[in-house]
Amino acid sequence: MKNMRKHHKVIITLAACAVIAVGVAGTYSILTDATGTVVNTFTGEEINTHIYEPDFDGQTVNGNVVDKHVRVVNDGPDDAFIRVRVTVSPEENAKLVDINETDWFKVGEWYYYRYVTRNVKKNDGETDIDQSSTKFLFTGVELTKGDDVDVTVYQEAVGTGKYTVNDNKKEDGTPGIPESDIISAFSKVTTE
Repeated sequence: MKNMRKHHKVIITLAACAVIAVGVAGTYSILTDATGTVVNTFTGEEINTHIYEPDFDGQTVNGNVVDKHVRVVNDGPDDAFIRVRVTVSPEENAKLVDINETDWFKVGEWYYYRYVTRNVKKNDGETDIDQSSTKFLFTGVELTKGDDVDVTVYQEAVGTGKYTVNDNKKEDGTPGIPESDIISAFSKVTTE
């Protein structure tokens, strides 16, 4: 019986040593295990736009209207949504003429372009202004009182997220991108 107890103690001791050895080996392997280096490269959208006013010379024509055809050109590599803010100072001295409410919609002080803009290159590699820009926001400024007026045009552009130029129009020809999604794209990157 004594021999059996001794034999039992040896087996229990060996089992305990085995458990400890497995635990130490497992811990060592976890602590020394190495994987290859993983590099995650993220590239943001590159948006480049500018205001385009062809033939603007600041001269009045048609009596008291100054020709001012305002467009925004996307000359960057990525698609963009565009919005414009126009201020007239002093406000009571002038008003915008022929505001394009078909291609633009106004929320607060901002005019938002309804469509995705994309830089389209001509055969010579230059940006095709007609295909890479918005439609005119307005075509002139009417002087209503006096002739000393400052008109400031400021534009912002953001990436389009999931939208592309293919989303611009529905099959029935109406705008395909919800206005709320265009506004939301700006609110994600700007704070006012």
